[in-house]
Amino acid sequence: MCYYAFSNQTNITFHKEEKVKKIIAMFMVLALLTPVLASCGSSKYDDNFIGNWKLVGVETGGEYYDEDMIDLLSSLGMTFSLVLESNKRGTLELAGEKLACTWKAKDANTVTIKSRDSVDAKLVNGRLTIEVDGDKLIFQKR
Repeated sequence: MCYYAFSNQTNITFHKEEKVKKIIAMFMVLALLTPVLASCGSSKYDDNFIGNWKLVGVETGGEYYDEDMIDLLSSLGMTFSLVLESNKRGTLELAGEKLACTWKAKDANTVTIKSRDSVDAKLVNGRLTIEVDGDKLIFQKR
């Protein structure tokens, strides 16, 4: 089996396949909650959210995966992004699978992304965070 050493402030040794499976499982949970409700009109806060967002962090199971780990997954063909368009439609790409979505700004720092269910994403310091059952996906505008 292949093992990789990943160092942030401390050395963490992890088994690549196990970590990738955990991340993909978390994304699949989010995929069930991703957007599909058409919103009418625009909000004065829309510009805060319109654009291409790159996944830069994941928190799951008490562990944090930074942009370097996500870049490693991208190099293996698993891309992760969120695109929110001005027409209130968007696309969430999880491990290369694209999911259609819709969105609506609730206020300057909160956007609701809808599908069968909905999830609120919070904008803090230029990063858009989606939290589902304690797991977080952290996006930054490209």
